[in-house]
Amino acid sequence: MHEVDVVVLTLNGQRTLRLCLSSIRNNIPVKNIIIVDGGSTDGTLDELSKAKDVILISDKNGTRATSRQLGIENVTTKWFAFVDSDAIIPKDWFTQIKSFIEPNVGGICGVEEIPYVKNVYLKKLQQICNMKYTFHKGSNITMAGLIRTEAVSGIRIPSQLHVFEDEYIQDYIRSRGYTVVITPRVKCYHLKSAMDWSLNNIIENKAMEWKLMKFRPETAIYELLHGFSVKLSTLGKRPSFEGE
Repeated sequence: MHEVDVVVLTLNGQRTLRLCLSSIRNNIPVKNIIIVDGGSTDGTLDELSKAKDVILISDKNGTRATSRQLGIENVTTKWFAFVDSDAIIPKDWFTQIKSFIEPNVGGICGVEEIPYVKNVYLKKLQQICNMKYTFHKGSNITMAGLIRTEAVSGIRIPSQLHVFEDEYIQDYIRSRGYTVVITPRVKCYHLKSAMDWSLNNIIENKAMEWKLMKFRPETAIYELLHGFSVKLSTLGKRPSFEGE
């Protein structure tokens, strides 16, 4: 495989954007970095104005669904990567992920590693839970995943799917006869704020799923355990990551 396009969604992602883009440039053979910005007001656009190697697309007042659609429509390579602006790509990511390419594979992703989860047992619990709910929800295929462009040809992601666009993309890939590989051999660092792992946040997400008739008890259990492992790791601490 030669160069790949990388699609990065941003919305007020200044806190992690520089680290994210640096990891992409250093660890993926990039043709184009396609940034789709949802209307940032925190300095993200100033940060991007310094980068001469990105294609910036504005999706102000859009949703994650419309931003991912715009990103896909601007891809020019046979394979492309989705990388969220709070995800960091490690040095062996591309080497590992491309080893899973087969004719019937339409998407490949690994598991997230959260830097402030230090305990080995909590880290293992967090990663197992992340793999389990990703199988159903597609969480990692859009956070840091490699996708065959043909596998999403013709996709039209419903614009209202602001929180289920990843699931829609993964289901679409499978509906076209391709498999999605989820492997613990591939990891990325997720710098999501610890505040997003609060019990209230998880309950709000589950309530939204129930309202939209997308609630699944089996994924709720894994997400609760995942959140528990993260929160237990941050009790009495200020969560931080290298570079902050």
